[in-house]
Amino acid sequence: MSMQPLSSPAPAAPAVLAMPTDVLGMMGQDESGGGYGPPPGGYGQPPGGYGHPPGGDGQPPGGFGPPGGYGGSGDYVADRVYGDLGSGGPADVGAVFSNFMTLVKRSGLTFTALWLALAAVELTLNLPSLLQLLVQGGAVDVGDAGKAFFFGTGMLCVSLANFAGLIVLAALKVALSRPMRASLVQGPEAVGGALGALKMAGSKIFPALGATLLVGLMVLAGLVVCVVPGFIVAFLFCMVPYLVVTRDELSFGGAFGESMRMAKLNAGPIILGIVLAVVVGLVLAGVNAGLAVVLVTNLREYGLFALSLSVFVIQVAVGLVSWLFWGAMYVSIETSDANVAIAA
Repeated sequence: MSMQPLSSPAPAAPAVLAMPTDVLGMMGQDESGGGYGPPPGGYGQPPGGYGHPPGGDGQPPGGFGPPGGYGGSGDYVADRVYGDLGSGGPADVGAVFSNFMTLVKRSGLTFTALWLALAAVELTLNLPSLLQLLVQGGAVDVGDAGKAFFFGTGMLCVSLANFAGLIVLAALKVALSRPMRASLVQGPEAVGGALGALKMAGSKIFPALGATLLVGLMVLAGLVVCVVPGFIVAFLFCMVPYLVVTRDELSFGGAFGESMRMAKLNAGPIILGIVLAVVVGLVLAGVNAGLAVVLVTNLREYGLFALSLSVFVIQVAVGLVSWLFWGAMYVSIETSDANVAIAA
């Protein structure tokens, strides 16, 4: 084929190779080297569609956009972050403690701030009851039985009114498992600080509330019938609230089935966690009993108020560690089961 110069007089213009007629026709040029017209079809871009990636939504091919409901700074990337439940294996105890330390190092300040904020709300809800204890103690000290009964009845009413608020707080603590998982699997930047964590948890507050209430009632029923059934129910369904708030693909009933399966595969870590909780509870009971003797003996009518406040402070400190530990355990069990790696 011959070479034809371009019609432009510019001296630096390169030569253009002559092409077969069918190719030139596709490009809008005739054999004489005439000007290029628009490509056929009016696409306005080179052949092959090299504009946006396939799908037209700015996402890579393969459907790796964030699943529904994550939003904000904690968007999940489906395959890398979720995996398939049942494709992995059980978690080992060492991984649980390792992930607990990782969670503390990465997002310890974020979750500590959230825990203390929730504790402040809880204290506010309990403040009327504490004041009732303070006033009732003074009434008992002066021997006014009628006044003591009045304040005792008022304390009971206030406690019942606050119960609903405390349940909501408990559900929010469960929903915060979602940003805990994001911190471990994706890194702390996926959480977006305390506000980002609250946003992620807020999207799952109602499922968390329903799961927490249902599992709690089942455990309570088991304890009422006999202590052993209560522990069995707690063991088998301990993962339900966590799965409800972290695995969007699971139905409510599916979370119960998966919890039973995971609990049986991960009996070691879960039983260890329950044993540790019982030991810590016994230690706290001893500490509280000692405080009761000291405070009530020395502060008389104000002893119950001081005791309640002291016990609350201790529970906040111990509860923070327990909350992070169980969160790391749930994440360890679920990610190991789905063959999902913890972010380096």
